[in-house]
Formats: sequence, C-alpha cells, structure tokens
Amino acid sequence: MENDEYLKNKALYSLGRRAYTEEEMRKKLQTISEDEQAIDAVIIWLLDQSFLCDVSYTENYIRQHKKLQKHSPRKIAAGLRAKGVATELIKLALAENYSEEEAFEIAQTLLDKKFLHPCTEKIEAIKQKQKMYRFLQGRGFSSGVIISVIEVKLAEFAEEIANIS
Repeated sequence: MENDEYLKNKALYSLGRRAYTEEEMRKKLQTISEDEQAIDAVIIWLLDQSFLCDVSYTENYIRQHKKLQKHSPRKIAAGLRAKGVATELIKLALAENYSEEEAFEIAQTLLDKKFLHPCTEKIEAIKQKQKMYRFLQGRGFSSGVIISVIEVKLAEFAEEIANIS
C-alpha cells in the first residue's frame, strides 16, 4: 500500500510537468518499481481520475505538431506510435484533426521558406525540383501533396522569371 502511494505521487508529479500516454507512464513507473500489480493499480487510478487519456493526448499532440512544428501527418503518426498510442486511435485522430488541405498549406509554407529563388537554367531547375521533392518527402508528406505543392511553386517561379525578363 505504501508503494502504491509513492507511485501515485511520482505519477502525479510527472503529470504536473507534462502530459503522458498510458504506455509512457507505465514505462516511467517501471523504472521506479518492479511491482507490476502496483503499477497497474496506479495506471487504473490515473485513468479513473482522467489524469491519463490517450485520446486527448493524441489530439493535443496533433494540434501542437501541426501548428507549431509544421509536421506532416506521417511524421505525427510516427511520433505517436513511438509514444505507445494505438494505431487505430492515431488514424481516427488524424482523420478528424488533419485535412489534406492543411497538409498542402504546411508543405507550401515549408517550401516557401526553403526555396526563395527560381533557377534560370534548365538543368538547375530540374535539380531544384528534385531537391524540393526530397525535402518534402523527408518530412513525411504524401507524394500527392508533394507533387501539387511543387507544381504551384514552379508556376510561381515561372511567373517570377517572366516578370524579370
């Protein structure tokens, strides 16, 4: 019983600093105690008190990483899987909180920051297009979004070159 109270206090202290998924909290408590029954009891208590909730954690994580860190849906899903969130919950939350239009806007913003000027030579333009594709692909955007964003960016570049000439 004394071990349960100690684990509860440690869990509450940890939750006071940042949010945790159920899996993360379980791992954290396992570093403190080897008593699986006590850990299970604390996890159940935290769930009953609504201190742990993977659904709200997932929604907040998606919102934060979409708005502040400009992550793609794939990168967000990978981060949530690493934190122990169920795949079905991730798919459902991403479907509700991250539209294809938002992915397009974020990818476009990233490209606008990274690629400021067009290339005038054909070979350099092809290399630049490849760099754009790899840049967005490395950030986890789908190929459909990447192709759409690159087409828009290349059209902007073509207009810019026409205005210079």
